[in-house]
Amino acid sequence: MARQSEKIDPVVETEIRAEIDSLAERYTKRADLTREAATLLFLRYGIYPSATVVHSYTRLGSLTDINSDLKNFWQSLRDRCAVQITGTQLPQVVLEKVGEALTDIWALAVTEAQSSFDQLREESAATVTQVRRELQSARDEVERIEIDASKRIEQANKERERAEERRADAEQQLAVERQSREDALLKIADAETRAQQERIARENSEQRFTAELEALRSSMADQNKRLVGEVNFAKMQIDQARDEGRNLKLINDQLKSDKDTIEKTSRAKINSLLEDIGKLRSSLDASEIRISMYAPQVANLNQMLTSANNRAENAESALRDSQASLTSAQELISSIGIKPITSQRKAPLRSARKNFTQRKL
Repeated sequence: MARQSEKIDPVVETEIRAEIDSLAERYTKRADLTREAATLLFLRYGIYPSATVVHSYTRLGSLTDINSDLKNFWQSLRDRCAVQITGTQLPQVVLEKVGEALTDIWALAVTEAQSSFDQLREESAATVTQVRRELQSARDEVERIEIDASKRIEQANKERERAEERRADAEQQLAVERQSREDALLKIADAETRAQQERIARENSEQRFTAELEALRSSMADQNKRLVGEVNFAKMQIDQARDEGRNLKLINDQLKSDKDTIEKTSRAKINSLLEDIGKLRSSLDASEIRISMYAPQVANLNQMLTSANNRAENAESALRDSQASLTSAQELISSIGIKPITSQRKAPLRSARKNFTQRKL
């Protein structure tokens, strides 16, 4: 049985105070409350109900009044526990002895029961202590789990914030890439526009080049016609000279003078043609930068220019041949000793030479 000096478990003490407070609501008199509190402490919890212990729970009356009430409690308890034997023919002394013996037996049984109760109470207290320790451990574990969960939640929040930052960075990067793509599309459109403009300019350049080439061809054709006419006229003069070989001796001196004039005039025309060809070459050189991508056309133009140069050179060669033929004719006339022609036949020849010189000029 727990004495006043023994320490009561806090949980048990809390239960006792709650039950005594409940009894105080039903029993307002001090004696009744003291009796019920002592009965609760002694019979249910095995605590010896001293005046100090009872007063600490009831907080009603003085220690002297509570001692008086406890005496009545103990007397009532002894009266209820006493064994009375009636209805027999035994003497009163024997009955009293038998009652005392039974009382002792009952007290012994109560003592044994109290001992078992104390043992069970200690075991229960140990179990409660163990349970409390386990509860405390569980609370500590729950607290640790809560702390860990809080840390994890905080970490998850940080991860979420970092994810939000990464998402924001990704969106910003996406916006930059979209802007770059739009800029690239604008550049592509601008490049296509420039390419279109360059294509139009190239077509215009091709058209100008074609026009220049046609003009060059026409000019060369005209020059070729003039050269062919001059050569034909020279051949006609040679034929006429052969037909009138007998009369050429007479105009030998005049022919020499005409020869120098023709050579000078021919050289001037040839130099003019060469200058025109040089100008055409300069124009073609200036055009080579613009038409570098049109190598086949330039090659054809160069071929045509080469052909024109060849034709010019052929014309020069033909002219030189005609001059050589004239020289040979003059030498032939000189060698055969043809007499000079009369003044009547000299006039048509002079007119023919005049027409020949004008056509060459």
